[in-house]
Amino acid sequence: MNLMFLDSNQNISIALQADYSWGLVVISYCAAYMAAYTAWGMSEQFRLNRGRTVSYFWLGGGAIAMGCGIWAMHFIAMLAYQLPIPVAYDLRGTLLSVIPAILASIIAIYFFSYERLNLLQSAVGGIIFGAGIGTMHYSGMAAMHINAQMLYDKNLFIASIFIAVALSYLALWLKTRATRYRNSSAYHQIKALSLAIVAAAIAAMHYMGMAAVYFLPLEKAKGSIEGLEPFALAVLVIVITGLIMGLGILTNLFQSRLNLAYQSVETSKEQLNSAINSISDGFVLFDDQDKLVMANNVFKDMYKGDKNLIQPGISYQSLVAEQSLFITSEESHHRDYFDKRLHWHDNPVGIFNETLTDGRQILGKEHRAETGDLVGTWTDISPLKKVEEKLRESREQITRILEFSPCPIVIRALKTRALLYFNEQASRFYQSINTSINLGESDTFLGIENMMELGKELMEKGEIHDKELQFTTKDSKQVTLIYSAVVASYEYQPAAIISFMDITERKNLEEELRTMAQTDSLTGVFNRRYFTDMGKREFMRCRRNHLPLSLIILDIDHFKRINDQYGHDIGDEAIKTLCELCRLNLRDLEMLARIGGEEFAILLPDKNLATSLKVATRIREVIEQNILQIRGQDIQYTVSMGICELNSEHEQFEALIKSADVALFKAKDLGRNRIETAST
Repeated sequence: MNLMFLDSNQNISIALQADYSWGLVVISYCAAYMAAYTAWGMSEQFRLNRGRTVSYFWLGGGAIAMGCGIWAMHFIAMLAYQLPIPVAYDLRGTLLSVIPAILASIIAIYFFSYERLNLLQSAVGGIIFGAGIGTMHYSGMAAMHINAQMLYDKNLFIASIFIAVALSYLALWLKTRATRYRNSSAYHQIKALSLAIVAAAIAAMHYMGMAAVYFLPLEKAKGSIEGLEPFALAVLVIVITGLIMGLGILTNLFQSRLNLAYQSVETSKEQLNSAINSISDGFVLFDDQDKLVMANNVFKDMYKGDKNLIQPGISYQSLVAEQSLFITSEESHHRDYFDKRLHWHDNPVGIFNETLTDGRQILGKEHRAETGDLVGTWTDISPLKKVEEKLRESREQITRILEFSPCPIVIRALKTRALLYFNEQASRFYQSINTSINLGESDTFLGIENMMELGKELMEKGEIHDKELQFTTKDSKQVTLIYSAVVASYEYQPAAIISFMDITERKNLEEELRTMAQTDSLTGVFNRRYFTDMGKREFMRCRRNHLPLSLIILDIDHFKRINDQYGHDIGDEAIKTLCELCRLNLRDLEMLARIGGEEFAILLPDKNLATSLKVATRIREVIEQNILQIRGQDIQYTVSMGICELNSEHEQFEALIKSADVALFKAKDLGRNRIETAST
């Protein structure tokens, strides 16, 4: 290859003018693009098979296919370059010019196969590939036979090499970026752009190189030129390039599909192995010849033998012989276990149970498929046994706690209300209310309605705490309970743990104490303290709502004479009779209280003075007309009364009492057995 450059002495104005066939120009770029596409695909195959012998096939075959593509692009473009004089091509030089393209393609595919390249690696790859394209181009130009002198513009010559290097570097950079987006839609866009730039590097180098060449006519033209005619060159390029690049592209596509299928199978296999290794049971698979295909890690760790022995290909009998060394069974020899295991293996019905020397219990299941393959699962139930033992111990402890509880405790199923448990205290309580108690029964002394209401509350809140309940026993006895319940699991089902305490005696005592605190022990009417508390409430209510309120205070006339003449017991009878007569003539909301020895008060809410005067008159007349017959004696007595109605001057309940007292004293002063009203 002898390159000659222009100097200042040459007259380029006489250079031959050439035209381009733009259809062939487009075809030449397509050839360059197909060469880049081949390089990309071959680099992927080289990457996937790196380190294996077949990788060199992909590297070499890809380089030949891509090199031929670059070579084809050059000569297709040369066919597009039409000079006004005949052109021929040296066959040997034309064919040898493909070698630099192939060598450059080796570099391109090699660097394209890496997913990451640093700046230096990208620069080296771009320089070598660009230089290879340039070498191929100018070698092909040297193979031209023409009756003209071929001279190059040095600046454009350098520019053509620089463009090839720069675009090759950019294409390599984009290839490394595309691998980062391999699983996204951007990957194909970046790939297309990178291929277009590689094709542009090849095409731009060629057309820049053609712009750098000048064909100056010779002073003495040679005779006929020898070599390949352009038509013969076109046929050679099309046949060689079509065969090689077509074969390369088809091989690449086929291998890509094959790789995808292989990767899919490998992924599925890895996922299956991962799933099998993640299960908690030991898993083994034997083929129809009882040779081990696979065993997961759980199965390998289950027995204490050499794990390396449990490898694909080991026979079932050899595996059982190894396992028999770690079995503790009722048989006295390992041979007994071996025979028993193989017999079960031939007829795998039910579960095979074995105990290892370290005390662990193993359960095995085997199933032979229609294909003859055998699937086995082996489960270490020792943890389950330990949990069951702990649960049993916990249940016994809970039962002991419940039995020693001072409170009656029962456990009922939430769904059916069936009785699951009752302690001794519960049994005694049921006996005390003459009710039977039996496990499994759903009846209860509380009644269905109460139980449904309690069950609803328990399901909503999860617990019931110290709820007070009352029910009537079969013998009409009123019983009061403090009832608590909580949802829990009992005998593997949701249940309610119920505790209760009989507080009937305490409630009766509380009622007695409340009655004693509120009533007079002799007469049973309210005492002064309770009357004052309730009177203040009614006073505030009526005053706030502008309602009428009246107060009557009455006193037995000459009560001391009754005590002195008849005795204090007769006096007590007189007081009780008076209270009874008053109650008979009062309504429920009208309050009677004993506020002194023989002094009483009547509070009439929502009653004005006129109405209260009628009530007082009726009571006074009834008492006056009443004859108390004791020990054959007829005893009569009268009462004096003072009445006061709430008005604006009464700011407190005590003021109302004082006004009624004043009216009472006035009635006594005016002769007793009469009613006086408080003056406003």
